[in-house]
Amino acid sequence: MKVTGIAFIQGRNAFHDADGRKFGIAIHNTSNDGTADDEASFAKRRTDNVSSHFYADNRSVIQSLDTDSKAGHAGSDNGNQNAVAVEITGFNHWSRDKWLNNVAWEQLGAVLAQVCVFYGVAVRRATVQEMRDNPKVRALYSHDDMRRAWGGTDHTDPGENFPWDRLLDAIDAARSGVALVQLKERETDMDFNQDAKLNALFNADSMVSLDTDATVDGKGSRASFAVPLIVLVKEIGKKVDTLAAAPQPTIDLDVLADLVAEKLAVRLKT
Repeated sequence: MKVTGIAFIQGRNAFHDADGRKFGIAIHNTSNDGTADDEASFAKRRTDNVSSHFYADNRSVIQSLDTDSKAGHAGSDNGNQNAVAVEITGFNHWSRDKWLNNVAWEQLGAVLAQVCVFYGVAVRRATVQEMRDNPKVRALYSHDDMRRAWGGTDHTDPGENFPWDRLLDAIDAARSGVALVQLKERETDMDFNQDAKLNALFNADSMVSLDTDATVDGKGSRASFAVPLIVLVKEIGKKVDTLAAAPQPTIDLDVLADLVAEKLAVRLKT
């Protein structure tokens, strides 16, 4: 995918990804205080097989590779094959305050929110043990996390003071409505009225089957039920407490958004 709303500057070292799928987002730093534009420009000519999907600084985010491509960033096949790479200009030794004041957090959050919705990535940081148990864990992680989980590198970025809470908050703040924005963009490629467009993408009889450990009626339990997809798409962006038009239990809408994100992404890609 190419994220909307930011510059795309094609870099080198875009490797073939057999299935084009990604499961995680890998956070790196560049170990320099250059700009995203500097990094994206260098990525056009570097010959060391290193690359990244995105570069970010204190003013902007630039995309260098389509996320369907495999970037050379992790030191391990697990990381390269399964993760979207993000390089943020900065150093391991930076303090928390230095990081907080030197990243375009809102723009980075908006970019990664699109990635999370498209690939069904949960907005949380994975543990190293989770990564060892499942190289396709749907979460964010650092270069250092990849080193400890999968080896192949001695890099420990982005450093112990990197403000993960600020990054995750920025993604969460931008995630609401991303699925509907993508739907709207897909609709612009169609030449008939809005209702027809929606019906063409999501047949009124199409259902989404959910099977999850989400909280149902205030209790934690395994839930299995079906939701009309057209209703889900229309209502999820409104942050309503219940999906009144669909016969299903009341569940936490944020949980529902995470569960349906991948299903929406697959349908929107086709």
